[in-house]
Amino acid sequence: MYAKKTNLYSRKITRIKIIFLSTALFLNVANSIAQDCDYFGTIGQLDWCIKDSTLTISGIGKIPNYDYDNAPWQPYWEEITNVVIGNEITAIGNGAFSDYMALTSVNMPNVMAIGNDAFSWCTALASVNMPNVITIGNDAFIGCFSLNSVDMPNVTTIGNSTFQSCSILASVNMPSVTAIGIQAFYSCSTLASVDISSIVTSIGNGSFADCSRLTSINVDKNNAVYCSEDGILFNKSKTELIQYPAGKQGKNYVIPDSVTTIGYAAFQSCSVLASVVMPSITTIEENAFFSCIALDSIDMPNVTTIGEMAFSDCNALVSVDMPSVTVIEEEAFYRCRGLAFVYMPSVTTIGFDAFYLCTALASVNMSSCLATVEQYAFDHCTGLKHIYSHSLAPPIAYSNSFYYASTSTCILHVPYGSEDDYAAADGWKDFTIEGNITNIFNIKSENTLDVIYPNPTKDILHIRLSSQEVTDYTVYNVAGYTVMQGRLRDGETINVEKLSSGVYWLKTRAGTGTIRFVKQ
Repeated sequence: MYAKKTNLYSRKITRIKIIFLSTALFLNVANSIAQDCDYFGTIGQLDWCIKDSTLTISGIGKIPNYDYDNAPWQPYWEEITNVVIGNEITAIGNGAFSDYMALTSVNMPNVMAIGNDAFSWCTALASVNMPNVITIGNDAFIGCFSLNSVDMPNVTTIGNSTFQSCSILASVNMPSVTAIGIQAFYSCSTLASVDISSIVTSIGNGSFADCSRLTSINVDKNNAVYCSEDGILFNKSKTELIQYPAGKQGKNYVIPDSVTTIGYAAFQSCSVLASVVMPSITTIEENAFFSCIALDSIDMPNVTTIGEMAFSDCNALVSVDMPSVTVIEEEAFYRCRGLAFVYMPSVTTIGFDAFYLCTALASVNMSSCLATVEQYAFDHCTGLKHIYSHSLAPPIAYSNSFYYASTSTCILHVPYGSEDDYAAADGWKDFTIEGNITNIFNIKSENTLDVIYPNPTKDILHIRLSSQEVTDYTVYNVAGYTVMQGRLRDGETINVEKLSSGVYWLKTRAGTGTIRFVKQ
C-alpha cells in the first residue's frame, strides 16, 4: 500500500516537471522571438514578426481574410516595406495587406491563391514573386502604381480589376491563364502589347480599355473563342469588336462588315481616332467611345441602340446622324461640348442626362415616334435655339428635361394644330412654340437617281444628276422651309457654307425624291 502511494506521488512529480519544462521552453522561444522582432504575434497556426521593416509570416495554412484595417500587423503599415510568406502558407486572404503604401516587395514562394484586395493600393509595390499562384482575386493589385512587370506562369484565373490602374505596368506574362476578369488591366497606361494564348476562354468587359499606349492585342490563331486582326480584338466569328487598342495611331477606321456589335469600352480613350465607319453595326454598348477626344465623324446608318456613356466626353464631335437609333441610353452624349446638331428620326426614348452639358447644341430634330424625354436629358444645353418635334401629341417630358437650357429664347417647332397641347404639357410649355412643321418627312428621303458628296459637308456639295439636262433644285430645312433654290447641271456644285449646322434635304426636278445631307 505504501509502495503504490509512492509511485503515484512520483508520477505527479514527473508531470509537474514536464509541464514546467514545456512552459519554460515556450517562454524561452517567446523571449527569443521577442528579442529578434520589433513586433510579433500569433494568429491560429501562423506566427508573424516585423524586423527592420520586413514582415515575415510563417506557419501552416492560410492568412485569414481582413477588412482592410484589422490585420494584427496593420498598426505598423507605414513601416512595412517587405513581406516574406513562409513555404507552408498556401493562400493570402482578402485585404491582408491593402493600402500598405510603403510596401515595395512581396515573396510568396508556395502561395496558390491571392484574395480580393490583398495588395490593393500598395502604391510603392514594385516586385512580386508568385511562381505557384493559380488564382488572383478581384482588385488584388489595383492601384499598384509602381508595379512594372508581372510574371505569373501558373495563374489560370485573373479576377475583376486585378491590375487596374497599374500605371507603369509594361510587361505581363500569363501563359496558363484561361479567364481574365472585367477591367482586369483597365487603365494600365504603359502596357504596349498583350498576347492572348490559345487556352483563354473568357475575357471580361473592358479588360484592356483605357490603356493609352496599348497598340496591339495578339491572339493565338488556335484560340477557339477569340481572334485578332491588325492588333484589334474580336470574338472568333468576328461579329463583335471587343477592344480597339487605345494607343493605335490611325486616324480613320472602317469596321469590318461582319461586325454587328461594338463592345463595352471598345474604343475608350482612343485619343487619335477621328473617324469611324460602321456599315453593319446595330448595337453600340456602354462606354464604347468614351473620351475619344479627336472623334469628329461617325457613320452609323444601321445602329438601333446606343448604350450608356457611349460617346461621353467626345468633345470634337460636331454632328450626329443616327437614322435608325430607337433608344439613346443615359449619358450617351454626356459633355460632348462641341456637338452642334443631332438628327434622330427614329428615336422613341432619350435617356437621363443623355445630352448633358452639350453647350454647342443648337438644333435638335425629334421624331414623330418619340415617346419620352427623361429627366435632365438636355441639362445645361445653353446654346439650344431650335427644337423640331414631329409628334402630334407632346412626348412625355419633365420640368427638368431641359434644365438650364435657354427655354425662353429657344423655339419649339411643332406640327400645325398641336401648339396648345405643347403649351399645356410639362417640359414643353416654357418654350416659344411655333406650329410650323410640314410633311417634309413624308417625302421619299433617299433618291436612287441623284448623288451628292461629301456628306456631311462643311461647304461644297458635288452633284451627280441622273440627267444631263439643266434642272431646278430646292434645299429644305427640317421644318420644311425652303432655304436655297437654283439651277444646275450634272457635275456642278452647290455652296452651302452659309447654312446653319443641321440636316437638310435636296430635291431636284430630275430626281424622284429627296436626298438628305448634313451641314457641319
